[in-house]
Amino acid sequence: MEDVKRYTFREKFSWALYDWANSVFATTVLAGFFPLFFKSFWAGELTDVASTALLGTVSSISGFIIVVLAPILGAMADFTGKKKVF
Repeated sequence: MEDVKRYTFREKFSWALYDWANSVFATTVLAGFFPLFFKSFWAGELTDVASTALLGTVSSISGFIIVVLAPILGAMADFTGKKKVF
């Protein structure tokens, strides 16, 4: 059985900052700015209801693709045994 690695304070703090920054990006950019960007660039000629429906449909399709591909890509990553190098 392998020993459990003890992480340093710096490593834990770095991951905490990374998680915080990732959460800020997701809540600010994806939830706040992307719908406005989507409406102005890709659905500008549609009504508000139609552009919202299109955004929901595109989000649902991309989520479904992630659900299908994530286990496959995860198995491929596990099979190769590569770890993050940074």
